Amino acid sequence: MLQFFYILLLLGIGFVSSLHAELPRQPYGLQRAHYWQFWFLYDTETRPAQKEGVFHPFYSKYTDRVTGHSFSSALYPIYYNQETQHWGRWSFFFLFGGRYTKHPDTGSDKDTSYGPFIWHGSGNTEKDRYFSVFPFYGKIKSAFGWSEVNFVLWPLYTNWSHKSYKAHSVLWPLTSYGKNEVRKEYRILPFYSHKSHIGKYHRTSVLWPLFQWGESNLDKVEPSSYGFFFPFYGYKKSLYGNLKSYTILYLPLPFYSYGYDRKTGATEYRALFSFIQYGYSNDKDYRKTIFFPFYGRSHFAKKTAVFITPLYFHLESDTYHIRSSSYYLIPFYFQSRRWYVKEKKLSAYYKLWPLFRYYKDKDGNLSYNSLTFLPVRSVYADKIWDPILSLFSYSKQINGEKKLSLLMSLYSQRWSRDDFHAYIPLLLDYSKTETSRKWEILYGLLGYTNEKKRSTFKLFWFIEL
Repeated sequence: MLQFFYILLLLGIGFVSSLHAELPRQPYGLQRAHYWQFWFLYDTETRPAQKEGVFHPFYSKYTDRVTGHSFSSALYPIYYNQETQHWGRWSFFFLFGGRYTKHPDTGSDKDTSYGPFIWHGSGNTEKDRYFSVFPFYGKIKSAFGWSEVNFVLWPLYTNWSHKSYKAHSVLWPLTSYGKNEVRKEYRILPFYSHKSHIGKYHRTSVLWPLFQWGESNLDKVEPSSYGFFFPFYGYKKSLYGNLKSYTILYLPLPFYSYGYDRKTGATEYRALFSFIQYGYSNDKDYRKTIFFPFYGRSHFAKKTAVFITPLYFHLESDTYHIRSSSYYLIPFYFQSRRWYVKEKKLSAYYKLWPLFRYYKDKDGNLSYNSLTFLPVRSVYADKIWDPILSLFSYSKQINGEKKLSLLMSLYSQRWSRDDFHAYIPLLLDYSKTETSRKWEILYGLLGYTNEKKRSTFKLFWFIEL
């Protein structure tokens, strides 16, 4: 159960991060920042037009008034909300969520899911409005590859459509019927099914899944055809013989299969229901060797993936823009390095859970933390969760500011070339700049400020002498 929860957490954080990786979630740039904190529980950072507040790990919010972008979260990644001037997204437990898009001509449209069974869409045009309560009754727009899907007591009745094509099904997927000028579909399983699109494909089955055959890529230079006698034998071949593949005992993965593609020079073998795979191409751009679950290596188009057991992975990519290399020993170790070719800049991420985490972005900002809370790779999740467990942390920003904290921020300091600040929760706030020196106890119960022209004492927060 713990391993299953970890996998869900890893996939969830990775999915959310990939969706919004290009937009910042915290203040950035060369501007000087103003900070305030209370122990490890709460801190703020303010820069010109940017502000962030974090109540660890319960809530955070970042706003940029120039771009109109904001990002907020609660117990990230359980809840997040991201907005720009043109669109917005939010998610709760990866089940409840919504999105909206602002169109310059038709206004905004919204899509909302209230759990996995209730979906609602609204907007200024008919194509944006829908409502469904699965499996009882509903209509969904722009889903599952169709313009519209309707159902009543699913799977009792379902219909779907795109442009002039509309299909109906009773007791889906056993039956279906659909037809327009170029495509048609008939299905009464297991007895007979036929699906075709003029100039593209046609597929037929009798006593499904026993007998299946058809043709595809009819609009290409070299169409292909296939046939299947389940579960004993299946084949696929192109018109001029440049592509062929065969499978024996498909249960439901093939016990043995073989295929080649003369155009790419690729050949592939699979055995023992794909637990053993071997493939190659004559130009050496493609290589694959897999003995699942013990070892696997695949290389294609300057991208390489290696695994040893399901816990260790190594990924490499060498493209025109980015060269990257990543290592994963789940759940203990993560390493990622990305070299940006044109900018000649490097970003790096290292995590040995729960001992330490190190991150440096391509602009030169870096942070280090020990201990680290979550056994997953996510820069934003680290920022939200790590302070509640941190023994030592250090960061350096490209604006010249540095920060250090010890023992869950029982002592913190930040400094730059021109100033120095130290903080002990409730006991001491100390600041030194080129023109002044200031200290306070209990946030102003006692205090002293020394400036060039005057010095003041503070008593009971309000009295200045």
